[in-house]
Amino acid sequence: TTASAIIGGLQTIVSRELNPSHPGVITVGSIKGGTSPHIIPEGVEFAGTVRTVHEKDRTYLEQRIKEVCRSIAGANRAEVEIDYRNYFNRLEDMIGKCGRAKRGGQDRALHKCRRETLTLLYPC
Repeated sequence: TTASAIIGGLQTIVSRELNPSHPGVITVGSIKGGTSPHIIPEGVEFAGTVRTVHEKDRTYLEQRIKEVCRSIAGANRAEVEIDYRNYFNRLEDMIGKCGRAKRGGQDRALHKCRRETLTLLYPC
């Protein structure tokens, strides 16, 4: 139940704490724990991504993800190990490429470029 409480807590951060005009997403896309439905596992691992447009929001979400994971785990007398990885921000590296796609009238290429630029990973 601790893992599900943490995941639920993470899902409220964007909707309750980010500026509504700043796009942001926290996705938990992988959950692993236990081998039997009848036995409570010793541990659970989950991982996902954080996507934002604004650098300030990325920094804020990293801080809040860590705080939420630690506080919910602490309230449940559980331990949590957080491995938050900030991969490079490809949006800054690809601005020129996106701009060229826009000027060339290739809206599809521009959309694809934007979609691929915003992923940061965090296993929690």
